[in-house]
Amino acid sequence: AGQVELTLVLQLDEYSSETSWSLESPDGTMAYTMQRGHYESYASNKKVETIQVPPGRYRFRITDERGDGICCSAGNGYYAMYEGNGLTGTQLFYGAGNFGDEAEHIFEVGTFSEDEAQALPVPPDPPGGDVPSEDTSSSQTEDGLHL
Repeated sequence: AGQVELTLVLQLDEYSSETSWSLESPDGTMAYTMQRGHYESYASNKKVETIQVPPGRYRFRITDERGDGICCSAGNGYYAMYEGNGLTGTQLFYGAGNFGDEAEHIFEVGTFSEDEAQALPVPPDPPGGDVPSEDTSSSQTEDGLHL
C-alpha cells in the first residue's frame, strides 16, 4: 500500500514555543514528533505541516508546556488534521485551542487490515446501541418508539 498524505494546520498563540505534538503509528512507534521550542519563531502565526504515513490507525497528541493550550488571553489558536493535500482534503479532526495540558485524537487513514490496526484502540460506540431508522423529526413520545 502507498503512503497517505496528512496535512496538520496549527494556529499558534503568542507562546508558540510551548507547543509540541506527536503522531504515533499503529505499531506503537512515533511516526513524527515536533518538540517544544520548534515553533518559537511562529508566535500567533498559522503553521501547516505535511506528513506522509502508511495507511492505518494513528494517535495524534498535542501538548502545551504551561497547561493553557493555544488560546484565550494569548490568542485564538486551534489545530486540525486533514487527509489529503492541504485544506482541500477530508478533515479528520479539529480541536479548539483551550485543551489545557494536552489533547489526543485517534483516527484512521487509507485502507488497511484490522491486524495492522490492533496496536491502537478503537474509540467505543456511543451508549444506546442502534439508532432507530424511523423518522424522529416529528415529536414522538418514548412510548411511540418500537424497541
